[in-house]
Amino acid sequence: MGVRYSGGLELFSRESQVGVILLRIISHRGNISGPGQRENHPEQIDFCFESGFDCEVDLWVKGDTLLLGHDFGEYLINLKWLRDRENSLWVHCKNGDALTYLNEFKDHKINFFWHEGDKYTLTSSNNVWVYPGHQLSPGSVAVLPELWLNEDRSSEISRCFAICTDYPEKYKKEFEDSTP
Repeated sequence: MGVRYSGGLELFSRESQVGVILLRIISHRGNISGPGQRENHPEQIDFCFESGFDCEVDLWVKGDTLLLGHDFGEYLINLKWLRDRENSLWVHCKNGDALTYLNEFKDHKINFFWHEGDKYTLTSSNNVWVYPGHQLSPGSVAVLPELWLNEDRSSEISRCFAICTDYPEKYKKEFEDSTP
């Protein structure tokens, strides 16, 4: 069973050989049960929060316009939208303007990062974002474990701070089912 923390989301906990594991589950682009057509849609992002998950979103900035979308900006948002969700968002800056925009504002807690195939990326909140399949470290974020996780590497998840997945419902259920 999950434990609520600020923002109303849940930390999923279970006993292990090393004690209690607390794990944040991050929805990748707002997906709940696999990749979908509403990726990065603001309403889908809010649905993820209501379901108890953090959410990774893709942000584009063009001039003074903020847009969510993976390959290009599709959904118009504003800074207030980001700030209202700052405790639960993981913002992947998709262009240099997005990175510059968020980096210029020092009065927010928005967790953001930029990468392009890097094995490891440090977020603005000092979390290590680990590209799928690469070695995890204590406190890191395992990205898309459904692409690489197997029985031989399953113990690595216990070292993570969070996982970012297209299947947060599946991992939530597996995590709860493994609780003694």
